Amino acid sequence: MERSVLTVRFSVLYPKSYEGSPRESAQAPDFFPDLNLDQVVDTMAAGKEEYSLKPLFYAYPRDPDTITYRHAVFRDPEDPKLFETMKSFERRMRSVREHLVQANKRQYELQREPWFLEAVELYCEGVADFGESLNGLDIKSDGQRELRKYLAEYVSSEAFKRLRGETKNLGADLSILRYCVLINGNGFTVRKYEGEIDYSAEVEDTFDRFKQGEVNNFLIKIPDWPDMNHIEAKILEFLSLLFPEVFTRLADFCAKNAEFMDAAITDFDREIQFYVAYLEHIRTIKRVGLGLLLPEHRREG
Repeated sequence: MERSVLTVRFSVLYPKSYEGSPRESAQAPDFFPDLNLDQVVDTMAAGKEEYSLKPLFYAYPRDPDTITYRHAVFRDPEDPKLFETMKSFERRMRSVREHLVQANKRQYELQREPWFLEAVELYCEGVADFGESLNGLDIKSDGQRELRKYLAEYVSSEAFKRLRGETKNLGADLSILRYCVLINGNGFTVRKYEGEIDYSAEVEDTFDRFKQGEVNNFLIKIPDWPDMNHIEAKILEFLSLLFPEVFTRLADFCAKNAEFMDAAITDFDREIQFYVAYLEHIRTIKRVGLGLLLPEHRREG
């Protein structure tokens, strides 16, 4: 899947007509410390280091059109429904990134691939749900309207539908795999499930009659670690040999979709934090009884 499915380019920080100074700056302007703006930016960016927001705040706009454009975007999230929709999308995208991090940390390739597949699934469902949620909201700013339009076109594109469909099919095929692990002394074998009866419920019911009041639970709680031990890894390796078709498809899927996230959407995921960080900061100010208004910008002449 290509990094950018559509040719349309949009930003919630700059209007399409913007051709001014660089959109990011590594250094704060000289006047920031004089106005304590460096402290304000530090506070707003705290806890959002993954988005690298400071360069966005340091590159302040110098043209009236960009200021007006941003003021309109600022007013949209004042709607609680839209703000929560954006926060929900933020959580979904963070989960995608966390799954990718976990995938890269795994020692065994056969374990990395399912983590990657789940990351793609979370991405597809998150983007589709976000676009659907925006369709039901009253959005006034050009920036958010461009986003809604882009999402509608992106979700309906053949590339996205193919990615989403392949992800669902692979997940479904993996979920129905059934197998047996046969332990013999210090060794074990793995084979396909052949309809054997599961006696666990009957055994539990048999011993349940011997209970007399409260009993101590001597079962060992098995930790749910992301990493597999060498035995689990070997079982997974045997499974890939028992079901080669689905595991081959999974490997091909991961290789083909290494760059599955659309650039415009990942840019928005970062840029919208410029507004979210500001609004969350302002909420703390309002909670102590202080008010705040966005200034109005008017052209003369």
